Amino acid sequence: MFQQLVQRLNQPFPTRANFGEEVKGSFAVSVFVFLFLYLLRPFGLEFYKGNLLTVSLGFGVVSLIVSILYDGTARFLLGIRKDHEGWVLKKWLVYVIGLILSVALGNYLYVCWMSDWFGFHLETMLRMLFNTFAIGIFPLIFLGFYLQLRAIQRHEGVAQSLQALEPTVSADELFVLKTKSGQSLSIRVSQLRYVEAQQNYVSLVLFDGEEKKQRWRQPMAEVARQLETVGLIRCHRSFLVHPGYVEEVTGNAQGLKLKLQHIHTWIPVSRSYVNQVREQLHAYRAE
Repeated sequence: MFQQLVQRLNQPFPTRANFGEEVKGSFAVSVFVFLFLYLLRPFGLEFYKGNLLTVSLGFGVVSLIVSILYDGTARFLLGIRKDHEGWVLKKWLVYVIGLILSVALGNYLYVCWMSDWFGFHLETMLRMLFNTFAIGIFPLIFLGFYLQLRAIQRHEGVAQSLQALEPTVSADELFVLKTKSGQSLSIRVSQLRYVEAQQNYVSLVLFDGEEKKQRWRQPMAEVARQLETVGLIRCHRSFLVHPGYVEEVTGNAQGLKLKLQHIHTWIPVSRSYVNQVREQLHAYRAE
């Protein structure tokens, strides 16, 4: 049992695709704080004589601001990335505990501001942080396991539906990649397995009896726009794959992974591309 728990804590955790989704999550946190305080009235709020609705809305607004600042600092200043397999459940738990304590601190300062800082005491602040942690930790752990399990089941179901698809490649075709400056690169589509973005370059991975990599200076967006016309599909912000060479699909909490024929590297499919990849793989094999 303990070993299974540790294993789950070290498994990938589903992530939000972009900062916009994190802002939506922050809004959800603020709504929860507002409803929790207004309806349950903890921390002595049942004795408050003023307008409880206005005060609870104030706590919600503070929670929203603190949550956005917390996520923005983590993403843009600290460079914390969540779109990789190293972002596991235990890291998410630590991250969200930090968020909860930050929101609690922000709301404590809001209380002090309303009382003209008359009630500011270090002991009171620490007690409020501890109470907030004690109230939130167990629902938080339950929520984390639930979100992880739901994502795993969903993506494993998608992977299972794609297992019956056999690799099938269309007729060979010579394709010419072109840059805006007039440079060109000729490649055979039947040899191309996948493309990986590397800053202002891309790495085109081909197989012609052996795996080869061709480095090409061109942004991924321009390469994708050209290669999608000959059937390659976008599965991640950093990857394009040839759907005809997909021979195995697995799923985890963060999305899918594709195994391509003759290629050792497993290609990630991010959550935002899962449905699109599933539809495109079925459509390609149906042709």
